[in-house]
Amino acid sequence: MSHRREKKEKLAELDTKYASQIAQLEADGIKIKNKRRLAHLLEKADGQVDVVKQLISEWKEKKGQHREYRHRHRNISPGGTTAQETHGAAS
Repeated sequence: MSHRREKKEKLAELDTKYASQIAQLEADGIKIKNKRRLAHLLEKADGQVDVVKQLISEWKEKKGQHREYRHRHRNISPGGTTAQETHGAAS
């Protein structure tokens, strides 16, 4: 059996196993585009919806901090000028 087929079967198995929990999370307003990620989170949390909600909120908080850091430091160059200032001068 191929590796991809095994992964598909594993995902289908997780979907059927945690179908009620996935439906409950979607009803509670949890939105995740990647259903595989949601199924793996449920597997990690042994099907406990509250634990999955906590893991998702921690992940989103960490992602927000990373995004904020990147935004603050994206345009800073070692010379002290930002990319916006250098582009503005060239125009």
